[in-house]
Amino acid sequence: MNHQTYHERLQLVQDILQRHGLKSTSVTPIDYSEADVPYIYNNFLYKVSLASPATAAQLPATQPLTTSPPGDGISTLVVRLSNPKARGLNQTNRTENEVSAIWLARQSLLSQNVSSENHHLADAIPAVYAWSAFETVPDRPDIGFGWLVMDFKPGVALNEHFSALSPADKTDILGQFADLFAAVQRAPIPASLGTLHCGMAIDNATGDIVPGQMSILEGGPWNGLVELWRARFREELGGADGSEIIGGWRANGVRDAVEGFMSSGLGKFLVDAGVDMNARSLIHGDFTTWNALFDPETKKITGLVDFDFSYISHPGLEFLISLGDIGGGFQPPHSGMTPFSSSLAKAILTGNFDNSEVTNGEDEEAKKKWEVARTWDEALKARGVLRPSSIAGMEALVKLRKLESVLAPFRLMHPHFTKKMTADEIVEARKKAEDAVKAALADLV
Repeated sequence: MNHQTYHERLQLVQDILQRHGLKSTSVTPIDYSEADVPYIYNNFLYKVSLASPATAAQLPATQPLTTSPPGDGISTLVVRLSNPKARGLNQTNRTENEVSAIWLARQSLLSQNVSSENHHLADAIPAVYAWSAFETVPDRPDIGFGWLVMDFKPGVALNEHFSALSPADKTDILGQFADLFAAVQRAPIPASLGTLHCGMAIDNATGDIVPGQMSILEGGPWNGLVELWRARFREELGGADGSEIIGGWRANGVRDAVEGFMSSGLGKFLVDAGVDMNARSLIHGDFTTWNALFDPETKKITGLVDFDFSYISHPGLEFLISLGDIGGGFQPPHSGMTPFSSSLAKAILTGNFDNSEVTNGEDEEAKKKWEVARTWDEALKARGVLRPSSIAGMEALVKLRKLESVLAPFRLMHPHFTKKMTADEIVEARKKAEDAVKAALADLV
């Protein structure tokens, strides 16, 4: 399914290069398999080696939020094509949203006083040299992509090496990662976004970042956190409506209970929990070791990539989708990361990692995960960065995410799973799923 337009994509890459007066010696797909993998790629990335360095003459930064190459030019760059067929992603202003997020995070990082030992991080977020919101392949008006021409950052995905690092190296790496996280969280929000919770678009006439839709959620912008959460719940309920098995949870009064909470209980729940309804920050949306590039020789992070899921909202929301791989966030149980109700989740919420059952236990893998989470928490604290234990009402946000995560259970909605189940198994699975919705809702009212 991903390989069908392979040659057309390469044609578009070459067309982009030619229009900028550039010629390649090689174009190599990044993190791409020609095999028929069972999922659709969100993006197609290409490493481009150039016949001669690209300078400001070819990439003059005349577009909003772009940067010119350094004076001596660049010999390698990345062309990133946003796949319009990516599942669950809103294409409305997807490219502009990513360009805007990269710009904000990059400017924040460049202005940060990172520690002297981590000075190499100042340029870790790739510069964008050119972009297009959407463009069709030459002679193929039926095939099109948004695209970015970006700085190439060397390295491999950090997740491929992190678990094998020594405790001392892990501590050092997490410190570097925390510097990058601080830059994202502290990125100044443009005044042009007002007080909205939103994605970002670009006014080509002025070059300003303006309110737009999120790539992860249709609709918006939203005037407040309550409106955003209602939209998130409605998105999941819409998926449940499309399932014959779930039936939109209309049986047994479950849907009415969820709708009732959304309409009359949600705002009070957030306020009573002490959530700061005015707090906002840039959310990366996928801040994990998968999106950190790493040099195994120097043990240094060389890049922070993939701002495709970024948006502006309450800073606590970052911890509901990111950082689960290092014990810094909260994930649904099926994610394989830090589950909502685990001992580790409680430690993250409180900032108290003095749990003798874990630290004195016999599960060595659990001990390692615990120490990584503790080290990460200490790194954020040392940098004065907001973390779950310092965010008022964070537990309430976790509870909302828990409800959201059970409204449209993937295994009951996807034919890949349901076709392998007997009728009795489906009935039992649906009952468990309904009980999970009821339990999550009971935790809110």
